[in-house]
Amino acid sequence: MRALRGLQCLCAVIASSISLTATAQEAGNKALLGADATVLVPVGDLSKATGLMLGPMVHFEYSVSPSLWITGRAGYLYGLRKEVSTGVGTAKYGLSDIPIWGGVKYYFGESFGPYVGGELGLNILTASVDSGDSSVAGAGNATASSSETKVGLNAGGGYRAGKLDLRASVAFLDLGHAGDSMGILASVGYSFASF
Repeated sequence: MRALRGLQCLCAVIASSISLTATAQEAGNKALLGADATVLVPVGDLSKATGLMLGPMVHFEYSVSPSLWITGRAGYLYGLRKEVSTGVGTAKYGLSDIPIWGGVKYYFGESFGPYVGGELGLNILTASVDSGDSSVAGAGNATASSSETKVGLNAGGGYRAGKLDLRASVAFLDLGHAGDSMGILASVGYSFASF
């Protein structure tokens, strides 16, 4: 009985989300502002350089037509550090990214439901290394970092239900070295303002 009530509540939430989206479109709201919780799972050579990358992003979307939206996202993705033994201690290293992306979304309907999309933009990548172990006699900590700005691309799809947006894509953080900078990008977004 509880499962049936839960299913009924879920259906009601989905129906009201779809209704709210349709109402917002009818009222002339053509822009959305919100935030995304984002995760990038590095694949291939990128997985050797950094661990899982996590972080917040801000998104802006503008409706060109009911099915076509122009998008922009920016944020910070922190790469969880990897660790390697140096013989006298351990070294930790990783990668972080400040993405600044613009793109498009095409809905298979009117501004809600499934969509495909892509983004192109800048990735300000920072590689950092913390080597040495201060607990080992004679060894000191040394920290170094280096930043580069690269042009990147991601393409995929998602599903919007009301203010909630679920998205997954294949991301290339550096198009010049696409095979070495690939990851699977996933995000959960919430649009908190429409106008």
